[in-house]
Amino acid sequence: MLEYRLTSAKISESHYRLLARDFVVDAIERIGLRMPERGSDVYVRRAARNVLDDEREAVLEWLDALNLGAGEWVNVFWIADREGISVSLSSFVEHYDDLWHPGADDVWISPLSEEWVLEFSHEEEVTLYSRNDQSSCHGGERDNSGINDIDDECGR
Repeated sequence: MLEYRLTSAKISESHYRLLARDFVVDAIERIGLRMPERGSDVYVRRAARNVLDDEREAVLEWLDALNLGAGEWVNVFWIADREGISVSLSSFVEHYDDLWHPGADDVWISPLSEEWVLEFSHEEEVTLYSRNDQSSCHGGERDNSGINDIDDECGR
């Protein structure tokens, strides 16, 4: 599926790298544990836009206004397919409408630091989450018993 989309988008093989499935599965699990929908306070919702009726240019302008660092390399994960690539954010944004199929895909984009996550949801909403400085992961007590281990959630 992914290779077909990359070919359709005409993204040169020199501009992306396929990620190993084990890495993708681990990253999806780790990031998922940090999302507010899972009851975590590690990431907070910073911006969101329903793009259902938006023209391509409006979506591109909104994404550009987020100031996420267009030249930065990011990991892109197709959640249901458990596939991913490493690519520049600008390349993904330029081809987002070839790489994300609204109504079918949930796609997460995150820099290597995982400081933020840009979610393209199957509900045609694009949401930016970023780390919450007030999270229990910042200064919270660590429980070394393993019972309440927050290492995966906090990325330690």
